[in-house]
Amino acid sequence: RRSVRGRPRVLSESSIKSKTETLQEQLKILQDMERKGQMLQDQCKAKLEALKEKAQADDGSVDNGELAQAEQMFDKVVVMVDQMRDKVTQQEIDIKAFQSKIESQKEALKQWE
Repeated sequence: RRSVRGRPRVLSESSIKSKTETLQEQLKILQDMERKGQMLQDQCKAKLEALKEKAQADDGSVDNGELAQAEQMFDKVVVMVDQMRDKVTQQEIDIKAFQSKIESQKEALKQWE
């Protein structure tokens, strides 16, 4: 894309600012979703523990289907929270990659000038 002797391409300050803000906003949204997922996971775990305790008391108030359902729900939420955590991590990596790309573009421009 770059001509042999041409000026290195650097994003404008406004483009950099805009893209950085967008990346940061996306990160905040993902972190918020992860936090909500974690709260849901804690609720599911508490419900599951309560059901297990009731089942161990064995007064017949808990049927196995209900317990199995709570376990499945908990497992699904754990997977979901793990996926959210991965997305947050990926977003942080993307932000760092963008920042280093900008740094190297600025560096290339300094070398060229």
